[in-house]
Amino acid sequence: MQTYKQYVISIALGQSHERTALALIEFEPNGDAADLVCDVRHLTRYRLGTGFPEIVADAVKIAADVRKLPDRFGDPSMILEATSAGKPVVDLFQREKRKGKLDARLEAMMISAGDMEADEFADGVRYWRVPKRNLASVVQVLLQTARLRIAPALAESETLVRELQNFKVKINTAATNEMLDFLREGPQDDLVLCVAAGCWKALKWRPPQRSAVGRSIRVHTMET
Repeated sequence: MQTYKQYVISIALGQSHERTALALIEFEPNGDAADLVCDVRHLTRYRLGTGFPEIVADAVKIAADVRKLPDRFGDPSMILEATSAGKPVVDLFQREKRKGKLDARLEAMMISAGDMEADEFADGVRYWRVPKRNLASVVQVLLQTARLRIAPALAESETLVRELQNFKVKINTAATNEMLDFLREGPQDDLVLCVAAGCWKALKWRPPQRSAVGRSIRVHTMET
């Protein structure tokens, strides 16, 4: 029986003094989210000083390549971890989408120090506020249940595995409230954040709804 794949293109956007990383996450949308397996199929770490227009152009190309995959089911998603870079950089991606050049469902993520996830729309883009502890929990659960697989042939795969295992939330015990060091803490945090954000998005997948007579309704299978 042929299996179909869903794809998430996840990008952790850094400021000029930080590196940006891109990951392609693949998963099969044919079961419950509790059993979902995330495969990291591609990793790119951009050199320091790489301009955002170059990164946007690369993302446009990768999205186009994903759409050519014969086993793809539904539109690819693109999640931008933009805590450092901010909305102006997200706007560059949205501009290409409005031109019809970026063919993916576009969303953005801002990592927060709160307890609850929240979302809002701005200029046609869904912005998520996600506590870092949620991202860390997603990574730890997937690793401990062998549901996060990273191809050994990928550059820096060993470093990524090690950093993912150490991905955690730091709590400032001197503060009255929990203050989380949710921005980048290490030299490989661009890799960690892009993979964590991509897996978080993949776990938002929901199966197609069914009609009253039991027939499957053809809808996309990722939250938008």
